[in-house]
Amino acid sequence: MNLNEMRARYEHEEGYSRLNATARVCQDVILSKLAASSMRDRVTVKGGVLMCALSGSSRRATQDIDLDFVRYPMTDASIRSFVSVLSNLGDGITVRIAGEIEELSQQDYKGRRVNLKVSDGRSTFDTKLDLGVHASAAMEQDELWFDVTHRQEGVCLLANSKEQVFAEKLKSLLRHGIRSTRFRDLYDMYYIGHRRDLDRKRLMRYIDETILDDPDMWDGSIEDVVRRVERTLSNRQFLARMKSSHRDWVGKSVSEVTRWLPSFLSSLHR
Repeated sequence: MNLNEMRARYEHEEGYSRLNATARVCQDVILSKLAASSMRDRVTVKGGVLMCALSGSSRRATQDIDLDFVRYPMTDASIRSFVSVLSNLGDGITVRIAGEIEELSQQDYKGRRVNLKVSDGRSTFDTKLDLGVHASAAMEQDELWFDVTHRQEGVCLLANSKEQVFAEKLKSLLRHGIRSTRFRDLYDMYYIGHRRDLDRKRLMRYIDETILDDPDMWDGSIEDVVRRVERTLSNRQFLARMKSSHRDWVGKSVSEVTRWLPSFLSSLHR
């Protein structure tokens, strides 16, 4: 693998900016290494990298890489061991941790952030890896193919299901309400909700587990969820910020997306 050649391909053939092309190359390297390593069944892919794969790259990935450990401890020693496994695969690419492992603690997410340096001996690219723990055995992980620029067939890895992604984005919207700034989540939910392969029963089961059965949430039924979503999505300030966010990647208006979500949620329990 030649990092500069991979980046040039994204820049010239896909129209990526230098920053986004660098991030995409690092994602390709980490995903390829993960698929070739002994850790492939201990990690599941989530976040923007997953949404990029689900949408066939229509939705560009974020610059960071988001992974969850599955039956693997979240300690500094285990994280360093994980990175070491990825680095020592004999593929000509090394990965090393730069600086300290950071603690991430937010209402929606608890985990660790690792700054990585990816090198082929000629060039070194920087990227960030956010690591969490997949703690729910009831949420089955899917297998998904990820395109990587240097491998024609791509790589197959464990990944959050689209139903899990939807339920977790909905939970974040409910938690933050009109204070939410994660407007891309609404377009992500719109995209997932319109997929023909969406398992509505599975989605409702995950909404039950992540929201309705969570004692820290305030919703006892899907009707409660719908009412709170409607209040948020009818708030003028929220709508103004959503319109100016430029997060639309599905080609739909703010009004269409915000009208659709409450209606879709109402239909789940019929």
